[in-house]
Amino acid sequence: MAFANSVTTTVDMAGRIVIPQKYREALGMRPGAEIVLKLEDGELRLFNLRHAWRQAQKYVCTRIPTKERLADELIRERRKEAKRE
Repeated sequence: MAFANSVTTTVDMAGRIVIPQKYREALGMRPGAEIVLKLEDGELRLFNLRHAWRQAQKYVCTRIPTKERLADELIRERRKEAKRE
């Protein structure tokens, strides 16, 4: 079954899947490149490591106050610890 913006490929006996060239190019994939696979809701998502880092950064940014820099907070904590010693 094919969907819009999709292609059909097969899995070989070794479990390998051929990713068409235009998809590899769009993801910046070259031989030896690290990629991330994510299984979610019965779908396999594939993306490059740079995309994974960006997603992680976005997630972290939603969990910290926007006005607070984590480096500044860490420096303050270290200075408090140093004074106690």
